Amino acid sequence: MKKIFILISLLLFSVSIHAADDSLERYNKATSYLLGKNGQIKSPQIAAKLFLELAEDGYPMAQYMLGKLYLKGQGVPKDIDTAVTWFYLSANQHFLPAIKKLSEFKEKASFQELDLEKIAVVN
Repeated sequence: MKKIFILISLLLFSVSIHAADDSLERYNKATSYLLGKNGQIKSPQIAAKLFLELAEDGYPMAQYMLGKLYLKGQGVPKDIDTAVTWFYLSANQHFLPAIKKLSEFKEKASFQELDLEKIAVVN
């Protein structure tokens, strides 16, 4: 029984490694389209589609990149709310660049609120 458990564990481990390799390969391909490198034409639209597929599979680096694309309107319509959603999903998986980006949004929002308070006091 113990041998069967070990064999199943090894099989699942090798499948997860293969899936991770596949995700990284797909991420690199999307990045190549975004930058027009490694023999790929520069196409933010194709990159966004590839990042979206990975992001929907829960790949945090792709979620972050998709957030950046929505923030800039690169290959997708500019949409800050959608960008923040993708950053949040990535940050929720402890992806540090996404956490940092959300911190920047929060800091900027705090400064804007302070400015509004100053305007209210002056008026």
